[in-house]
Amino acid sequence: MQEIGVQTLLHVERRQTSSRSSTINQCKGTESPVKDRVCKDIGAGKPLEDWAAIHWKLVKKRVRNLRQRIYRATQNDQWNRVRSLMKLMLRSYSNLLLSVRRITQGNQGKQTAGIDGQTALTSEQRVQLVNRMQDKTLWQVHPTKRVYIPKTSGKLRPLGIPASENRVAQTIVKNALEPSWEARFESHSYGFRPGRSCQDAIQKLTLKLKCLWNKRFRKHLSVSMRRTN
Repeated sequence: MQEIGVQTLLHVERRQTSSRSSTINQCKGTESPVKDRVCKDIGAGKPLEDWAAIHWKLVKKRVRNLRQRIYRATQNDQWNRVRSLMKLMLRSYSNLLLSVRRITQGNQGKQTAGIDGQTALTSEQRVQLVNRMQDKTLWQVHPTKRVYIPKTSGKLRPLGIPASENRVAQTIVKNALEPSWEARFESHSYGFRPGRSCQDAIQKLTLKLKCLWNKRFRKHLSVSMRRTN
């Protein structure tokens, strides 16, 4: 039975890849490795030259739409579609651009270099980082730089600082995995989730305890009124 299942899965994989390749070849002038609605979004036709010429509104829209598709497919238990969309996100050029921008511009530790000693603080360095990441394999990583920072007690705490390329790769993978797991998490979990903080958890606990207290107070009041009557 196990061998039959493996053979059927391989047959399905071949059929899916063949259908993808046929739809990819229909896009004129592009060689996209994965099927997508926007053929020119998966891989850049030519290397990036100007960082200021990037249409960031369109880049964010494409990444947001793909994240929403992963979220909806997970809610509907369409696991083959979830897997295909995750692979699509990992190879998306818009995801690469947005990840580089988040690491080199929006992150507080953008000036901290890893073991390679490289940072991307200028537009030219960001363009070079994007072009390097296009040929990089995500699971090939550099070792982290180990530093020791002081604690309030006077002791030292070890801290590992990854290289810039590794941080970009982590952000790329995060955009692929996060929407799927957000659809599966419980509504009352708040730890390390986007758009949620400790204040949200405190507010939820306050409302819950207040509701329980009101129910208990009403029950105690009704019992006391019955005794007096």
